[in-house]
Amino acid sequence: MFKVADLFRVQQNSSVYNESGDHRSMFYAESWLVMHYLFDRKLVAKAAPYFDLAIDRRVPVEDAIQQAFGMSAAQFDKELRDYLNKNHVVWWKIATPAGIESTGYTVKPLSIAEAKAVLADVHLHSPFYQEKAVAEFEEVLKLQPDNAAALRGMGYACMRKRDFPGAGEYFNQATEHDPNDPRVLYYSGLLAQMQHGPGLGGDPAQLASIQKKLEKSISLDPEFADTYSVLAFNYASQGNYTSALSTMSKAVTLNPRSEQYRFNLSQIYLANKKVDLALQILQPLQNSSDPGVAERARQSMAQAQAFKQAMQGGAEPVRRIAVLPASGAGAEHPAVIEAQPLPTKDPPPVNFMKGRLTAVDCSAPASALLTLISGTKTWKLKVRDRAHVVVIGADNFSCGWNNQAVAVNYRSTGETDGDVVSIEVQ
Repeated sequence: MFKVADLFRVQQNSSVYNESGDHRSMFYAESWLVMHYLFDRKLVAKAAPYFDLAIDRRVPVEDAIQQAFGMSAAQFDKELRDYLNKNHVVWWKIATPAGIESTGYTVKPLSIAEAKAVLADVHLHSPFYQEKAVAEFEEVLKLQPDNAAALRGMGYACMRKRDFPGAGEYFNQATEHDPNDPRVLYYSGLLAQMQHGPGLGGDPAQLASIQKKLEKSISLDPEFADTYSVLAFNYASQGNYTSALSTMSKAVTLNPRSEQYRFNLSQIYLANKKVDLALQILQPLQNSSDPGVAERARQSMAQAQAFKQAMQGGAEPVRRIAVLPASGAGAEHPAVIEAQPLPTKDPPPVNFMKGRLTAVDCSAPASALLTLISGTKTWKLKVRDRAHVVVIGADNFSCGWNNQAVAVNYRSTGETDGDVVSIEVQ
C-alpha cells in the first residue's frame, strides 16, 4: 500500500496515475479503501477542510492531514491498515425521503444497441480504452446504423485522430438523427476551431455559425463548462470581450477547481483592461502544484504588469487573444494576451508528423527544443513559448518528457527543423 500522504500527492499528470501496472492498480484500490474508510468512520465532513488546505492554500499534505483529520499522516496509515485488516464494512438502511419526485420524467427500456453505446462512450473518455470504444461503436452501428450516440462517438474518435473530414461526416449524421444533442453541437464548434485555426481565420460567417451552435448547446445543457469555455473564445475572436468575460466566468463557476479555466479568465480580464482582477487570479496560480500552470502564470504576471504600466503611461498596447483549441471533451482552451500587432504575412503551412520524442531541452528561457525521431529522420523542433504551446493528452508541456510517443503539428523552417504549433502526447 501507498503511504496515505503519497497517495494524496498523486496528480493527474503523475506517472503513478498514467502508467499501467501494479502501481496504478494499487492507486485505485487504495483510493477506494480511503473513501469507504471516510464514509464508515463518518469523516467525510473533514475532507472538505483538507481540500481547502492542500489544494487551495497549498499547505503541505502532511500538515493538511493533521489539521483536517486531527491525526498525523502516520496515524492515518495505521488507521487505514487496521480498517482493512478488520474487514468490516459498515452499511446503513436509509428511509426514502418524504415528497420525493415521482412524476415529471419518463421511463423507457434501453435496447441492446443503446446500452452498448452508453458503455462505449464511457470507454471513449477513458484514456486506456479508446480503441476498445471504437470497436464497440462499430458494433453498435452494425446493430443500429442510425444510433446517434454511436455516430457522435465515432466523430469524437476521428477528431482526436485529426481525421477532420471523417469527424465532420459522423457529426452531420448524428445531427440528422438527433438535432438536439448538446455534445454534438459542442464538438462541431470545437472541430471548426481545430480545422480552421484560432479565430476560425477571422471569418465572420463561420464565427457566427459556430456561436449559434455553442449557444444552442448551452441552452440544452447549461451545466457543461467546456462549452462556455469555447464560446468565450468565440466571442473574443469577434472582439466581443464583454460577452467573453461573462461566459468564461460561467465556466469557472461550473468548474471552480480548474486552474486552466481560472487562467483563461485572467486573460479575458486583460482583454477587458481589468488588469488588477487578472493579477488577483494569477497571483495564487504562480504557486500551483502543476509546474506548467505555475510557469504560465508567472509569465502572464509579467505581461500583465507590463500591460498595466503601458496603460498608466497613456499607451494603448495592441491586444490579441489567441484561441488555442485542444481536442476532446473536457479539454480546456488556453488563451494569451500579447502586446504586439497581429502578423501581416500569412504563416507557412502547418504540417503533421508522428514520432518519438527523445529529448526536451529547456535550457533557454521560455522556449524549448525537441528532438524527435520520425521514420529515419531526426528532427529538431522549436517550441517558442512552452508556457502557451497547445498540448493535448497532458495537462501541460513538460521538460521531463523522454522516449514519449507524440504527434505534432509544425511549420517547417528547414529540412529537419521546424516550429511546433501543437503537440499531442500519445
